Amino acid sequence: ENGHRSPAASLCCSSEEALSYLEERTALLATLLPQTGDRYFYWLDDVKERRCHCPRCREMTMSDQAMTIINRMLRGLRRTNPRATLCYLAYPDMIAPPTHVRPDEGIFLEYAPINRDLTRPIGDPTCEKNIAEAQHLVPLLHYFGKEDAQVLEYWMDNSRFSGWKKPPKYMPLDEQVMAQDVQAYRKLGFDSITSFG
Repeated sequence: ENGHRSPAASLCCSSEEALSYLEERTALLATLLPQTGDRYFYWLDDVKERRCHCPRCREMTMSDQAMTIINRMLRGLRRTNPRATLCYLAYPDMIAPPTHVRPDEGIFLEYAPINRDLTRPIGDPTCEKNIAEAQHLVPLLHYFGKEDAQVLEYWMDNSRFSGWKKPPKYMPLDEQVMAQDVQAYRKLGFDSITSFG
């Protein structure tokens, strides 16, 4: 942002050298951490407002930058597992779908509305936080398709509930909200719904 290159949090998605390195290291990671399935959940750095601001990347949305990076990660995974698929984590800065970069075949949606209000259903039309998170659901499903799409929820995420501080607080599970959320997600076409716990 200030015109100086920084190694913090992200990479320049216009740099072929950086993307090639990422692809190579993703292949190595898949070798070092073998798994039996073909679905991978490798995410970008978990920080807000971290994207490249170089002259070539500046006009790209964070979602477009992320999609560029994730496409290259999938190519790296497929060096070790030709059937690999990889999630696009729709998360704070990337919760809106990309606008100019298409996903490679094998990228699937993982919708993670971390900024939502867990005391009210995701579809509550009177809850501003949930409206802000849910407004992207239909566009994301239109962009990625429903096949293999997954929800990653926070109904049982005590670390989030405790403000990411120890010791953890007692966290009540609101089963009514969870049931209404599951119904809403199923109605939209999600077959897989998970939660941190």
